[in-house]
Amino acid sequence: MRLRARGRLGAGILRALALATACGMAGALALGALAPAADAQASRRTSTRTAAKKPVDPRQQVLARVGRTTITRGDFEDRIEQLPAQFKGQVSTPEQKKAFLDRLIEERIWLETALANDVDERPEVKSQLENYRRDLLIRTFLGEAMAQAPAPADSTVEAYYASHAEEFMAEEQVQVRHIQAKDEKAAKQVAKELAKPGRDFVALAAKYSQDAVTKDRGGDLGPVTRGGMFGSLGRHPALAESAFAAPTGTVKGPIQTGLGWHFIEVPGRTPAAPRPLDTVRASITQRLAQEGNQAFYTQSLEKAKASLKVTSDQAAIDSLLNARKSAVDMFREAGEQPGPDDRVRAYRRVVELYPDNEYAPQALFMVGFVESEEKRDYDRAEAAFKELMAKYPSSELSASAQWMLDNMRSDKTPEFELPADMGPASSKDNAENKEPEAGTPR
Repeated sequence: MRLRARGRLGAGILRALALATACGMAGALALGALAPAADAQASRRTSTRTAAKKPVDPRQQVLARVGRTTITRGDFEDRIEQLPAQFKGQVSTPEQKKAFLDRLIEERIWLETALANDVDERPEVKSQLENYRRDLLIRTFLGEAMAQAPAPADSTVEAYYASHAEEFMAEEQVQVRHIQAKDEKAAKQVAKELAKPGRDFVALAAKYSQDAVTKDRGGDLGPVTRGGMFGSLGRHPALAESAFAAPTGTVKGPIQTGLGWHFIEVPGRTPAAPRPLDTVRASITQRLAQEGNQAFYTQSLEKAKASLKVTSDQAAIDSLLNARKSAVDMFREAGEQPGPDDRVRAYRRVVELYPDNEYAPQALFMVGFVESEEKRDYDRAEAAFKELMAKYPSSELSASAQWMLDNMRSDKTPEFELPADMGPASSKDNAENKEPEAGTPR
């Protein structure tokens, strides 16, 4: 019984294993059938994601972050591109690029700090930014507009050349050779050699000339104009005058200069004549282009005026042009003039334009004070102080004017205040005036 039972148990296990195996195979077949479909779906999802993902733009690569802002590779490349051509080559090695990036970061740090402190909101900064924006816009537009100005036509250049021939005359020139003797004794020897029949100037120059630059080429100084500029000798008008006076093929000398004694020969000369058009075409074209550009600018300006319907209020303009500065402004500006004569004239102008203003006696006092303490012209100072006391007897400055009349020719130091809060007269006197020169009256 026990054996049969054991046999039945074993058979059951075998059947269970067989069933499990069968189920496993069926499951495997089922999974195998489903796998291609699943793989296809996964493949489609992967393809979709790949197609949707765009390639990364290298210029968008962030190199550094400063607060909420970034410095990208594009920013870096753009700033290098903005450098003048002569500096671009200085940002080529890794070390140079790193240093340049460090400067960009430093720049951004201070920019963000300035913005955080509302520097851009300050009125004076806004004004400067607006001025820069205005100038940049005007320069850019005008540059593009003026590029459309027509260039002078060849016929215009030729006509100008023909009608201004005198402007393009080449000066008369003489070809000059010379022998430079070191002293009068040597010059006499050269003169004897030159007087011999069949003499050879070129050979004698090579033998006797002290001019090391020209002796080996026969003393040739090249062409010379009446201005007297000789290539190797410098300017010698007297030597040039002798050369122009000498007939072609003749020898003149000896002629003494600071360099020694000279004998000159004139092998040829070129009369004054118009320079060929091709040699002056560029300068004529430039001149005509400047004139044409000015005319083009004026035409463009008038066209823009008409387009914008520009008008003006002449009454308002006249009011502006004829407006006078206030007495206080004129008094202040008078004190800021650079020289004593300028200050005297400016103070006098205050009295002339505002004789009844409170600043008139103050200005008149300053006329006398400058004449006395700066110019040491006591007669003019006296006249100014007396004029003040006569015209403005009730002014509190009358007493100070009287003190100046009594003491300005002495060594006493003024002990009163200058008008308009200009400080003590003594400090003004000490700061701007030293002791007078010997013989100057006090």
